[in-house]
Amino acid sequence: MEKLWVKHERDARANKGELCETNNPDQLSVWCENELDDHFFAGSTSCVDIYAKIAIWIHLSTYFLQSAKDEFLTTDLADPWLIAYAKKHDLTIVTHEISQPQRKNRIKIPEPRIHFGVRYLSLLKCLEK
Repeated sequence: MEKLWVKHERDARANKGELCETNNPDQLSVWCENELDDHFFAGSTSCVDIYAKIAIWIHLSTYFLQSAKDEFLTTDLADPWLIAYAKKHDLTIVTHEISQPQRKNRIKIPEPRIHFGVRYLSLLKCLEK
């Protein structure tokens, strides 16, 4: 299983919290909470340069609403770091999110992923492989 990545220890806990949702637990979040330790989450200092490019691209965009930009670039959101790490290390992102280029009020993984040329698989395609 690929490791997930974060920029520093505080984010490791935040990203584990994002993956292991405890407010409304499902089978995945219960498994994550019981089976994953903090060593599963690796640091992402190697991709700070790509993260900066993503942040600049988001910041300069005249398409997305400011509230969407602010939300996407909050330090406890894993998405921009996930994209940066995948780009830096030529990895594939597995996500259930689909591109919604007309959406202005929220930035999801597909739009910056597409812009920066990061490969992806849907969760279903990943499970088929």
